[in-house]
Amino acid sequence: MKKADYFLKALELGFLEKSDWVRRCFLNVIDKESDEFLYYDELGRPMVYLDDSFNPLLIEDHDGGPLLRVDDLIDIEKGSLRCLDKTITTTYGILMVNYLFIEKGLSGKIPYINGEISLSKIEDILLPLLTTNPERDEVKKPDIIYVDDLIEMSKAELFVQEWANIFTVSKSRKAIQVPPELEAAKKNKLKEMEKKYGDRLWTEEIHSVEYDDYLKAIDREFLKDDPSFGIVLSNKIIGQSRKKRLISFGFERNPFNHNEQGKMITRTLNDGISLKREDFPTYVNSIRSGSLFRGVETQQSGSIAKSLVMATMGLSYEGNDCKTKKYRKINNVERGKRFIGRYHKVGDKILRIDKVSDIEGKTILLRSPMHCIGPISKVCKICAGDSASRTPTAPVLQATKFGGDLVNGDMKKMHGSEAKVILVTF
Repeated sequence: MKKADYFLKALELGFLEKSDWVRRCFLNVIDKESDEFLYYDELGRPMVYLDDSFNPLLIEDHDGGPLLRVDDLIDIEKGSLRCLDKTITTTYGILMVNYLFIEKGLSGKIPYINGEISLSKIEDILLPLLTTNPERDEVKKPDIIYVDDLIEMSKAELFVQEWANIFTVSKSRKAIQVPPELEAAKKNKLKEMEKKYGDRLWTEEIHSVEYDDYLKAIDREFLKDDPSFGIVLSNKIIGQSRKKRLISFGFERNPFNHNEQGKMITRTLNDGISLKREDFPTYVNSIRSGSLFRGVETQQSGSIAKSLVMATMGLSYEGNDCKTKKYRKINNVERGKRFIGRYHKVGDKILRIDKVSDIEGKTILLRSPMHCIGPISKVCKICAGDSASRTPTAPVLQATKFGGDLVNGDMKKMHGSEAKVILVTF
């Protein structure tokens, strides 16, 4: 039996939802004892079971190592999945995620995604199509995505979470190394900046951003081919942990005295903490502020979040069109996807925004809740947009989301935030 044939049959039998099957197939698990899914005989050949008859089948095209690899290619014929309308070549990993989230969770109601795939990408596709469950006497339509489908899809996430210890690259040899050219680059950059700024060097935080960004680019180039890059080696790890460990401790201001001049420490944590009288308090105050302000600042955003919920408790999305003549003018639209399902004025007509290409880079007159003239405490469908107006009580849910973002923003400041240079044109 071929590997691809075995894998497709295993999908039909529901093996993908069994963590032990995934572990044995995608890791190099070799033992002499028979297993309910897979074992290796005395010649090291993989033997698999597809039923409870205990008649093992030989996988003929095994080439050593794990039986299956997530990046290996597999051909899938048109019609073998409900979400697949043509024959494609994909990978085992992409197929597994599509099968759980789209084929099984959403009953194949959106097309197969043959490429980079994530939960947010799937949600972007289905949320504009999402509708409430039908009444008891109504029959569900096969091509409509209901709340029940979303709930079923969310169950698939639990299986994927169980795969974390199988597929997540947690460490690598390169990730613990220092880029070989880093030390020389530090010395050269420091000389360049001393010549450029003279006595003014390190008097402004922008100097530290220039220094750190130059060296972080070298570190990123060194790490870009590492299997953990972008996964375990996230922006937070590279921008904070590795930066402090390998590049510089950074520019720190005294959080307990805002009038005090900030200080740049080019020494790294790998070099050890400086015990100099002018340096040591900077380390201590940085540690203290992380504990103290986590409580103080999240208290403020938490209070605002509560006020937002209370203020929107009585609001609702109801009514067809309030006919307001006021619009929110947006120049040179960017990230147009966020406006899909909203309405804007085109000539004398109010049209629904269906394509990013219709508005990207253009100036639009957007219908907005801030200009709605519907009844008190109500916002019409046209001002709210289709996605929000599907749920009449959505305002309080949106306020909860905004409040959560405020708290999350404060928490991120405590867990490390990066300073960036942004060019503002007046």
